[in-house]
Amino acid sequence: GISSITTGIYRVCANHVGRLYDVGMVIVRPSCPVPLVLVDGACVEHCPRTKIPVAGKCMRDTMAFHALDTQDYMLPIRMTDPYESSGTSIAERTSDDAEQRYFIYRYVYEMGKILNADPTRIQVASLSFNGSVVVNTVFKVVGTWSDIKSTDERSPWGLISLLKALQADTSSQLYQSPFFKLVDRAAMPEPLPVRQCPDAVFRVFCPYSGGIMSTGEALGILFLGIAIVPVALSCLCCTFWHIDMDKSSAVDVEDVVERLQEDPSQVDPKLQIEYASSWLEGRFMGEEWQKQRQIISSVAYS
Repeated sequence: GISSITTGIYRVCANHVGRLYDVGMVIVRPSCPVPLVLVDGACVEHCPRTKIPVAGKCMRDTMAFHALDTQDYMLPIRMTDPYESSGTSIAERTSDDAEQRYFIYRYVYEMGKILNADPTRIQVASLSFNGSVVVNTVFKVVGTWSDIKSTDERSPWGLISLLKALQADTSSQLYQSPFFKLVDRAAMPEPLPVRQCPDAVFRVFCPYSGGIMSTGEALGILFLGIAIVPVALSCLCCTFWHIDMDKSSAVDVEDVVERLQEDPSQVDPKLQIEYASSWLEGRFMGEEWQKQRQIISSVAYS
């Protein structure tokens, strides 16, 4: 016989004629009646919220600590169709079919009992048929953040982790149930994060519910934009041109020269200085400068 001092899942190998052979896997369970599990030396029905059963013993659930307590998840669970002999799959029937409604009702409450969770947190989103029945199950959060902090229930991810652990153990409560013994033993896929949309349907992404403008409104906005943009750019350019424009008043050179010749005090002092500097430097302004140069030259040589 085979014995072990600790519980767990072991691989059995045999040495025969100098060669090592892989016999298979063996599960060593505690001495608790099936389907009870062992917690700190006591046989109980359910593991604490932070542990999952592994070979009949409650072990720390490391995956549950990495989960978001405020996120809903959907997990497709494959089962053998219990109504397959009737000719019509339970998934292909209408939503008001009495047998389908009873199937969903029993599924939800049996699941809640096995996972030690409130059945209202488990919802069947849809049923599909692909050789067997696929139940798209949504595991919802407990409630508000204050409810999450005060509850002793598992998070949605924790419920899924517990369900996968029960599926891996053929002596667990899952297979002791006359309803869930029909669950497919193949590994379950990864769950999808979902949210409840305004139409009360759980989806990964909710459809856009905003309205779309009519063709006339779209064309009106288009042509209005085509007309407004050039006008706005023109106004902007005119504004910049007006700001950059030289606002100094025009000077009548001939009148200034006459006033300087008659009475220099009639001209602005700055303008007097400018004209005086021009004359000293030989830059005549508003005068017959060539004639003045000739006069100066004739006076210099005489």
